[in-house]
Amino acid sequence: MTKKQKKMLYRIIAAAVLMAALHFVPVEGYLRFALYLVPYLIIGYDILRKAVLGIVRGKVFDENFLMAVATVGAMLLGVYNEARGLEGEFVEGVAVMLFYQIRVKKCSAEDLLVNRLARQRAEEAADAEPASKAPEETREIPEEPENPQTEEDEPHGGEN
Repeated sequence: MTKKQKKMLYRIIAAAVLMAALHFVPVEGYLRFALYLVPYLIIGYDILRKAVLGIVRGKVFDENFLMAVATVGAMLLGVYNEARGLEGEFVEGVAVMLFYQIRVKKCSAEDLLVNRLARQRAEEAADAEPASKAPEETREIPEEPENPQTEEDEPHGGEN
């Protein structure tokens, strides 16, 4: 596992643990929103950054932009509900970003695993003897015994 993959794994774990812990914290209102921003930014800061850079570069509707819109929209729905006196839920925005990151990193983990297995198989194939050079069977060829000619084997020289 590379350093970058380890860092992402730690981010995923930290965001998941914080999200689960915040479910049991008895706070409401904008403080709850601010607390949920912590795991959201831990897991999604790179997606938000790529979305902003994509907008600047003219790539508005790329995957990062759409994920940013979806998750920020989910968080803002929680703020809107909170302002109306309803219970604001911010966990959806964090969860969507978390699951997105897991999906993206799962693919790279699969690639890593496939590459590792392919490399192992190639090394095993290189170490093994090819099938065309299978060890020859050693079988003993019996020596032909010297057959002294016997009287029966001798040609009859015309004697009657």
